[in-house]
Amino acid sequence: MRDPKLQMVRVYPSAKFIVIYERGLGEDYDIERSQGAVVNTFEARRVEVPIPRELKGAIVEAGTTEEGRLVLWVSFDSKCAERSCTYGFAETEDGLYRLFQAPIIPQYAEPTIYRKRISRRKRMSKTKVYSRSRSLPVYFTTRGMTASIALEIKKQERVEIETITVENKGVPGEIIVDPESKP
Repeated sequence: MRDPKLQMVRVYPSAKFIVIYERGLGEDYDIERSQGAVVNTFEARRVEVPIPRELKGAIVEAGTTEEGRLVLWVSFDSKCAERSCTYGFAETEDGLYRLFQAPIIPQYAEPTIYRKRISRRKRMSKTKVYSRSRSLPVYFTTRGMTASIALEIKKQERVEIETITVENKGVPGEIIVDPESKP
C-alpha cells in the first residue's frame, strides 16, 4: 500500500551497515614456464553500498507478511521509488523493525551485509530473533555481540495546552469557566 503521508516520514538505521554485491568475471589457469608453477587468476567485480546512520530514508511502501506482521520498504536513495530497489524492514516481537531483505542487483550474487565495518566478526546472517517466533528471519551478527539493524522513526509530538488562571476566591475546587470559550 502506498500512502503519500507515509512517504513523508523519515527513518534512520540504528547503526551503519554495508551491503556488498559480488560478481565473478572469470578464472584463468596458466603455467608459468620459468618457475613451473600454476598461476590461478580470478577476476571479479564488487559493489559496496555503505548506509551510514545519519542517512535519511523514506518509506516507499508498507505491506504485511503471511503471519500478519507489518513490513516497511525503505529507500535510502532519492531516485528509488520502487520496491525492487528498497530495503525491507520487518516488525519483530519486540516491536522493532529489523532489516530482513536488501535489494538484489541482477547478475550479482546474493548480497552480503556487514554491521559498521567489513570484518569477519561483523558479517550478518539471517536468523530469527526468538527461537520460537513466527516472524521472518532478520539479519543478525552473532560473533562478539548479538546485534541487528533496526529502523529509528523520528517523531515530533506537538502538545497544545490552554491554561486557565483562576483568581483566588477562597473556595477550593470552585472553578469559574467562561461560557463563550471553546472546550
